[in-house]
Amino acid sequence: MEKDKVVKTATIAVNQPLEYRGVKFYQTSYGQLAQIEVFVPESKSHQELLGEGDIIRILGTDYHLLLYRYDPPTGMYSQLQAKELKIIYALYKEDKLAGTGKLGINQSVPVDEQGNSFKFTGFTPTTGLEVKKDPGVPVVIFGSLLIVLGIGMIMILKPHKIWAVLEKQDDSISISLGGNSRRHSLEFEEEFKKMVKELDTEYTA
Repeated sequence: MEKDKVVKTATIAVNQPLEYRGVKFYQTSYGQLAQIEVFVPESKSHQELLGEGDIIRILGTDYHLLLYRYDPPTGMYSQLQAKELKIIYALYKEDKLAGTGKLGINQSVPVDEQGNSFKFTGFTPTTGLEVKKDPGVPVVIFGSLLIVLGIGMIMILKPHKIWAVLEKQDDSISISLGGNSRRHSLEFEEEFKKMVKELDTEYTA
C-alpha cells in the first residue's frame, strides 16, 4: 500500500518475490502454529499460538506449558492431514516436570483442582517474510559489464613487446630485434619471424 491505496498485489512463494520500486518481499519460511485455548475459572478463556519449543505460563497458576513438538514432525504432513495432527506437550509446575502427553484436536487437559485447563484447538498457517532493498544493484550490474568487457578485450587483443637496437657499422647500420608476448607465444613467434624476414628482404636488397 502507498498513501492508503493498494498499488500492487501478488502471490508470494519461495524464490518468487513481490517487487515494487526496487523493494522486494521474499517468503523465507512457512509452517503452522498450534492454537492453544487456556481456560481459567471465573475468567474468559484466551487463545495462544505456539510453535515447537515455545513455552507459556498458564495465568493464575504456577504452571507452564511447553509445546515439545508436533506429531508427526514438521515437514511430514500436508494441509489435507491437519485434522490428524497432534501435539506432544510437557507441563511444568515452577521448575519441576508435572506431566507429559499427546493431544489431538479439541482434546483438553486439566491443570489443577481449581479448574484450570487447556485445549488444543487446531493449527494456524504461518509464513516468514523478508523485506529487502538493494540500491546498489545498478552499480553492481555496471561493474559486471565492465568485467565482461575487459575479459573480452583480453581474449581479442594481442599485446606484444618488440625492441629494436640500431648500431652503426662503417657505412651500414645493424638492426637487432627482440620481443616477447605473455600470451599467444607460438602465434607471436610466427609473426616475429615473418617481420624479421620482411625487414631483411627490404633492407638488404
